[in-house]
Amino acid sequence: MTLHRLWTQTTPSLNAYSDGQSGITIANAFYVHGVGDGWTCRGIRVYWPAYVQPQPLHVWAWANDADGDGGPRTVVASAAVQGVSNQWNEALWSSPIPMVNDVPIWLGYSPQNDDQYLAWTSAPPSSVRADDGAPLYLAGASEFGGRGRYEYARDTVPIQPITFSAGIDIIADDGTTPPPTSAFTAYPGMSMWDGLVEHQVSATYWDGTAERPLDGARPALYQP
Repeated sequence: MTLHRLWTQTTPSLNAYSDGQSGITIANAFYVHGVGDGWTCRGIRVYWPAYVQPQPLHVWAWANDADGDGGPRTVVASAAVQGVSNQWNEALWSSPIPMVNDVPIWLGYSPQNDDQYLAWTSAPPSSVRADDGAPLYLAGASEFGGRGRYEYARDTVPIQPITFSAGIDIIADDGTTPPPTSAFTAYPGMSMWDGLVEHQVSATYWDGTAERPLDGARPALYQP
């Protein structure tokens, strides 16, 4: 298996909001495009910034509904995670959830201590692709009835469409066999075949002062 997350090097610019209601459930839609069988959702990540109170979170996965309005309806996985500030907080489902081309899976959370929620209000209107280039996407503002959905009632299925995005990320498994873990000497331009696609090798070397990117003159020992 090879795991993918939407944000590997970056974090959305999130703001905290509170509407003074009794509770809230926040969700975002994720999907894969142009892939074969074998992709699954393994879990969820929730980013909790430093300025939001640490608290327990209920996290959820919902299957898309059958009535065509794009909203989630059926709970297919749930778990609990402690929302630790200033980091991504991960929870893995007890069983992987199959993912099908262009069919959204809705991932969300319910804070347990207050009604604060996060929103990435500067999100572009189009879909957002995974940092590592995997065909894994956060829905755009108009896909599946809206990028995200919410409901002011704790631990319930989100039903109201919104166009911004919450601090939620997916942990997805592409179902491929990882490459061998034995070390080898890497050169600029070298690529690896993982059984499905070819990947460029990224490596660094120590020049006596600092780590430097692999350049045209110097090979480096690479450990996949």
